[in-house]
Amino acid sequence: MKKLDTTHSGGAPLKQKALAFLQTGHLETLRALVEHLGISNVGNFIISGCEVVGTNITAGMMYIDGDLCPFVETSGTLDTKISKITNIENVSYKNGNSHPFYESTVAAVNSNGIALSDFERLPKVQELVNEIIDWSDIAGIPQVVIDPFSPTAVPAELTVLQRLELLEKKNAVFTAGGGMVLWNKPAIEIPGGWYEVADWKGRIPVGVDDRLNLIGQLENPEFATLVSGQLVPGRTGGKKTHKLTQAELPNYNLTRDVDKETPTGGNETIWSSAPGTFATQTINSGGGDQPHPILNPYRTVLFIEYTGVSN
Repeated sequence: MKKLDTTHSGGAPLKQKALAFLQTGHLETLRALVEHLGISNVGNFIISGCEVVGTNITAGMMYIDGDLCPFVETSGTLDTKISKITNIENVSYKNGNSHPFYESTVAAVNSNGIALSDFERLPKVQELVNEIIDWSDIAGIPQVVIDPFSPTAVPAELTVLQRLELLEKKNAVFTAGGGMVLWNKPAIEIPGGWYEVADWKGRIPVGVDDRLNLIGQLENPEFATLVSGQLVPGRTGGKKTHKLTQAELPNYNLTRDVDKETPTGGNETIWSSAPGTFATQTINSGGGDQPHPILNPYRTVLFIEYTGVSN
């Protein structure tokens, strides 16, 4: 940034170098502001004014091909052609030579210019601050969406509005309630709007099964509940341990040879009280008659669902 130190007394020399210094500093400030606003140095822009009111174009300020150009009110319409006019005035130097010295640019009606309707009007800062999003505009702005699972694939072009609608559909299972996820952190860290589903404590999920066998019966009736003819989830069952019943034991036969030695040697068959009927002998049980666990290896988590209500 260029500055002149004007605090010293004694008469500072205001010579050609000082004037060039002042002009360069002024232009640098203007260029920085123009770049900040994103205005191109090539093109035709309206900064202020220059509106058609009745049969006149009001006074204002234009920015044409990198130069600020004041515009004086004149008669015209949106079809009126305007261009930048550069005015140069010569002055006589002390050595007697005359050189171009004063240069000014203005915007004026010119048949070789471009129509006022083709100028781009720049919004004011306050207008930008107070601007309300126009969804009809967003609906027409294409945005490239990259598939994270296929980053090399040709991306599909969707508008911002289409992307928002797609996200809403994908998250409807949570925002509508009923969609659970597994939470692997402490309950105190559950995000706002999410809560533990209490009736899932100590249970694992099993899919509702409405498949039928060849005779039209449910293959797994314990996994299906009909309410008013509709299959609904929520049926519970199962247990952590099970004690086998006699009917659940494998079908098996046990045999035992029963012989008795006679005084003269050889074997003697033991008969029951009824001749021709073998005696029955009981083999004592060796089991402890205790239930056995049926749990698979597990790790506990929290089932949580979105309710939309803050904690």
